[in-house]
Parts: sequence; structure tokens; C-alpha cells
Amino acid sequence: MKNENQNGSPIQKLSAEVARIIFGDDQSSEMHLRLTRIALERYNVPEIMTRPDGEAFNGIVPEIGRIIFGEAKLSEMHLRLTRIALERYGVPQIIGAPVTTNGASHVNGNGAGLRMNIPATAH
Repeated sequence: MKNENQNGSPIQKLSAEVARIIFGDDQSSEMHLRLTRIALERYNVPEIMTRPDGEAFNGIVPEIGRIIFGEAKLSEMHLRLTRIALERYGVPQIIGAPVTTNGASHVNGNGAGLRMNIPATAH
């Protein structure tokens, strides 16, 4: 993929990362980026991104989930998977939102080293 996600506006960067989620890391063509941008605009993501702090990230998660999984029934699992994917691709940093994943904490600021707090089970 080209470097559009490094030099553009936040919506261009978001489009590039969502396209990577949908189409694969190495498969994002210019057409994929355009289609992703159209889908984000259809779900009012650019407007939602202007909300303060965590409200922006929490607002775009269900909308991007609808793009990925469809509008019919967006389950809690779909939302969790969408949130994990967006965090994996650095979307909170793109929109300037703090990362506050329920049950997980970032070890460092670049999204690497996500540590899940999973309770131990009795053997």
C-alpha cells in the first residue's frame, strides 16, 4: 500500500487503516481506499470523529462495525472485534482518542504489547 495513511488528514488515515482491515494489509488499492472512504462518509464517521476524546472512538466503532459486518444485527461480539481491529491499526491515535479497552491495557503507546487481563480458571 502507498503512504497515503502517513501524510494525509485524519479521515484519509482512517480510510487507509479501515481498508487494511477489510481488504488485507497488502491488498489496499486506490479503489479500495475510495470505497472505504465512501462507506465511512455514508455512516457519518467524519462528523463523529470531531467529538471530544473517547466519544469519537466510541462513536465510530459501531459505524465501522456496520460497514464490516452489515447493518442487520450488530452483536456485542461484532463490536468487540471491530474495536480490537481498530486499536490494532492505531485508530485511537489517528483520531486523538485515549485507548480505554475494557479488560485490556496498552503496555506502550504504539499499540504493541496489548495485554489482556484474563482471569485464571480453576483446574
